[in-house]
Amino acid sequence: MKHVGMAASVVAMLALAGCGGTNGHEATDLSASAPAEEEAVEETEDAAKDTKTEKSTEGEGSEVEEEQVEGQAQVETPKDEAVEQEETSELTIQEKRAANDAVLFPNDAPEEIEYARLWYDHTKSQTPPHLTVLFKEAGTPINESTEDETIVFPEDVVILVGEITADGMMTYHSNGDGTINVYDVPSHWHQDSDEKIRLATQRVLDTVTTRDVPEGDPDAIAYILRNMSIDHFTQ
Repeated sequence: MKHVGMAASVVAMLALAGCGGTNGHEATDLSASAPAEEEAVEETEDAAKDTKTEKSTEGEGSEVEEEQVEGQAQVETPKDEAVEQEETSELTIQEKRAANDAVLFPNDAPEEIEYARLWYDHTKSQTPPHLTVLFKEAGTPINESTEDETIVFPEDVVILVGEITADGMMTYHSNGDGTINVYDVPSHWHQDSDEKIRLATQRVLDTVTTRDVPEGDPDAIAYILRNMSIDHFTQ
């Protein structure tokens, strides 16, 4: 009986020892896995921080781009204002001239004032001229004597012709803004062949110039307006 009891005690002790060993291994495994889990958590937190940093950088970049665009708009705005001021200035000059003409030449039409100014500038004379005023529409041949009918005025023109040949003539288009396009059309064509006439006529188109209508001497212009006679013809 004593031997049986001792054997049972030994078996019980071995069983307890075995259980204790298993628990030890489990504890060891848990303690070993804890650092790995902590590292994973730290890596996740670092990744989240990096993502926030990238988003923050992107946001700053967008703000910089918006500021640059706004800056460009602010730079361009003065240019637009300068253009508007220039246009306003030009209109003011025209309005001032019209108002001044209404005072100086109250009984004369604007186109008649323009005739007098241009003719005075053309002849440099205060002699009261007898003007013949011709009008040609766009598409009218510049030279009736040339066989090439494609060389035409691209716009309506006014032709001022003096009473004597020495006065010559002046052909122009009024732009309505104080400037004219001048066509150097001779009073006579002296070329001795059709080809030379064609080239001379084409040269009129190739040498059109734009210039201001001169104001001239107000007293001289008024004298011409009071004494000149105008015949209107449309061709």
